[in-house]
Amino acid sequence: MAKPLLKVGVLLVVGACIPSIGCGDDDGSSDGETGTETVSQEVLQPGSDLVWQRCPLGQTFDGAACTGSANSTNWNEASTACPTDFRLPTRQEFIDLLGGCDEAVLSGTYGNCSTCAASNTCNTIFPSDTGWYWSSSQGDVGNAWSAAFRNGKVDDDLFEVTHRVRCVRTRP
Repeated sequence: MAKPLLKVGVLLVVGACIPSIGCGDDDGSSDGETGTETVSQEVLQPGSDLVWQRCPLGQTFDGAACTGSANSTNWNEASTACPTDFRLPTRQEFIDLLGGCDEAVLSGTYGNCSTCAASNTCNTIFPSDTGWYWSSSQGDVGNAWSAAFRNGKVDDDLFEVTHRVRCVRTRP
């Protein structure tokens, strides 16, 4: 007589609310709902106290993916676009998220880091993101730093260039 097989599995809950980091929508208010399940619009970066909005401004997380159209804006508008208690990430926070940065980036100039898809940290929380994002860090006069998830480029762009905005906050 054959013995029954014991199956052991892991359940991964996508979009679940994590009470320790809050469960607010993009505007920092109440939770989003899909059916009977609460969907968190925030995600904690592994190994840190940094909480990212799951989706760029203009989009919402529906429990499986970011939906809607991501806003692109110039840096002056981006610098005031984040909801209450959120802010633009710093250049260093993008470097930490992407990892694998070349000496040029690490020494404070433009260059390349890992793509989001190739970065364990970034790919874990933003697996299909390929956008360009503004940082809060200013560079040369009239410029601010930005990061591209698609190709890992970290660059010092003119304020007038348009990129997406993904806000962060430090976990209380």
